[in-house]
Amino acid sequence: MSQGAGCTSLIPTSDLVQRLRGRGAERVALQFPAGLARRAPGMAAALRDAGFEIIISGDPCYGACDLALDTLAHADILVHFGHAPVEERPNVIYEPVRIDFDVTVLSRALPLLENRRVGLVTTIQHVHLIDAMVAYLSEHGIEAA
Repeated sequence: MSQGAGCTSLIPTSDLVQRLRGRGAERVALQFPAGLARRAPGMAAALRDAGFEIIISGDPCYGACDLALDTLAHADILVHFGHAPVEERPNVIYEPVRIDFDVTVLSRALPLLENRRVGLVTTIQHVHLIDAMVAYLSEHGIEAA
């Protein structure tokens, strides 16, 4: 877990270790999009400490459809961070990353909203906060869906 700019990013390792062990993985390839790449060394160290051999893909990644499948020639499994599954694959674990933030930051948007009815769209990192965002906006007279 790391923090910065009012956000908390959660990449759980214990659950991932259990899933990797459950699949009998020994050599694990890790793939991160650019926004999470700085987390690669820490995740690699945690998994290495848990007994896995680690390969980090340095190729750019533009979403869950852009898997580093070539790493599977050298690894038992690929862990793709930051995106929800597009297509299930037997040797790929998708590891969405939650990023928490204080929804009161929405107060800065309130004066800019000309309509009292808005639609909310977010990325997978914030989807768990949708209900809290809807509630906050509702408390301030904004209907959000």
